[in-house]
Amino acid sequence: MTVPQTARPRQRQQQQQQQGPDKQQQFGSRVMALFVLAVGLTVLIGAFLIPEGGGYQAVGPRPFPMLIGAAGTLVGAIGVVQAFLGLRRPAVKARRAQSEAPAAMREAEPVGPTPARRRATFMLLAALIAYALLMPTAGYWQATTVFYAGAARIQGSRKLVRDVLIGLVIGLATYFVFDRLFGIDLPPGYLRLAI
Repeated sequence: MTVPQTARPRQRQQQQQQQGPDKQQQFGSRVMALFVLAVGLTVLIGAFLIPEGGGYQAVGPRPFPMLIGAAGTLVGAIGVVQAFLGLRRPAVKARRAQSEAPAAMREAEPVGPTPARRRATFMLLAALIAYALLMPTAGYWQATTVFYAGAARIQGSRKLVRDVLIGLVIGLATYFVFDRLFGIDLPPGYLRLAI
């Protein structure tokens, strides 16, 4: 069975349309990955140009920009490898397959902010304001624990004990790094740590 001549150009056109967005997406991913890598390298090089702090400072002005620059460079390098070698996570492939499926097979997802999304956004904003107001009196790690558990609950988590424990670990770890190691005073709150 042969395909009529008029159908072949139509098939080629459909194939080109299917390949077009994919190539555009690859180009965009590559450009973005290279941009993130360039920004990370720029921050890292700039951090090395900052003069070393003298005097009685526990930590000079260099470490934080160096950390940000190194993290940006690492994320950019991973992005470049993924963009140029075509490495994608299975979830990305599944989303792409779903987006390429015929419209009748796709689930209808609301476009734009829904009332539930708006409510969650405003609740997170209120929780962030409460966190900022609570921190000076209650203390950094205590307020962080409560904020993390509350934010997880707003986003749909129903495992309160796990969320409180994760918030406690994040709050205490951040408190020890900044307050004890870097010498940056964070509000200790009502329960001062003996360590």
